[in-house]
Amino acid sequence: MSELFRRARADELDSVIDFYTVVIDSLAGKAHHPAWSLEKYPTVADLRSFIAAGATYIFERDGEIAGVVNLDSNFPPDYARVPWGIDVDSSAALGVHTFAVSPHLQGRGIGHRFIAAIIDHARKAGYQAVRLDVYPINQPARHFYKSCGFDYRGQHRIAYPDVTENFYLYEYLL
Repeated sequence: MSELFRRARADELDSVIDFYTVVIDSLAGKAHHPAWSLEKYPTVADLRSFIAAGATYIFERDGEIAGVVNLDSNFPPDYARVPWGIDVDSSAALGVHTFAVSPHLQGRGIGHRFIAAIIDHARKAGYQAVRLDVYPINQPARHFYKSCGFDYRGQHRIAYPDVTENFYLYEYLL
């Protein structure tokens, strides 16, 4: 088995869209649905922008896309009110957005190895923290990030373009 963490190429936009379509469809009707939708977030335009900015990363397993994530230091203004474990400028923290593992590969430890690759990437790039938020009803994700060593930083009201919720915030100090 070979695994690879790498930046997505511009010519992989359709594969990334297909990946998120499968993930979103697999979550439909589940109690812990993160409220993702290609019509609201992440939209095709969002995914195109992430790839164009070099923010999309793929975790491959035996040449197959096993996971996709978008990484950057663009945080909503409300993140400034969160009592983070380290007080750094947002450019010193790496944000994890739309982290997903292929539904047919879940339960095999891929998510943990994918997060480990993200943390390693952040460390090598000189970031001081990895930060993320989780939609309130997504209990499996909240449990997952804690199991990966992220510290819970409380539930905070975060405003995004289509939703304002009390998200659960997590941080991994590097």
